[in-house]
Amino acid sequence: MLSDPGFQAIKAPGWLNREVVYGELGSVHKYSVYKAFTMRGHDEETAHFYQRKNMPSIWGDKAFKEIAYSQALSLDMEVEKMGVNQPVPLEKILATVAGHYNTHISELCCAKRGKGQRNLPRWVAMKLCQEVGGAKLTEIAETFKVGHYSTVSQTIGRLNKVLNDDRRVAGDYNMLSQDLTP
Repeated sequence: MLSDPGFQAIKAPGWLNREVVYGELGSVHKYSVYKAFTMRGHDEETAHFYQRKNMPSIWGDKAFKEIAYSQALSLDMEVEKMGVNQPVPLEKILATVAGHYNTHISELCCAKRGKGQRNLPRWVAMKLCQEVGGAKLTEIAETFKVGHYSTVSQTIGRLNKVLNDDRRVAGDYNMLSQDLTP
């Protein structure tokens, strides 16, 4: 626990975006409010929820679950803090990424061959097409001229590792993502 005299604080990993949580707590004294929040623990209902073996994907009363489920079935809709966002057109994503990295869209859409070749702008564009464009892996594979959708999944996985390890790339990705979403 944080109040234990033997507790030793550790530096948060670079990939952890704490500002969103601090913002949700709604105080200028973010560290003390966060500490108080975590020290408070959780209520019985939350404890019971996490002790269940087969947790439902949606937590709430029956009416809420029905609404959430029906909205989840809606095509290409993503619910965020500001409400429902429509997916960003892939062409806009490609143009934005190409502009940011000072390259051409054609460079994003063709693979660089060879062991260990990294085309970060291409990888970033693929992930943004999935996350803010709402594109399915098959559509991304077609757009980026890859043979199989599993290649897209593997590429996004490689980018996720880079995002965890490289703050500069993570910052670029987050900035592009924010620029593309209203």
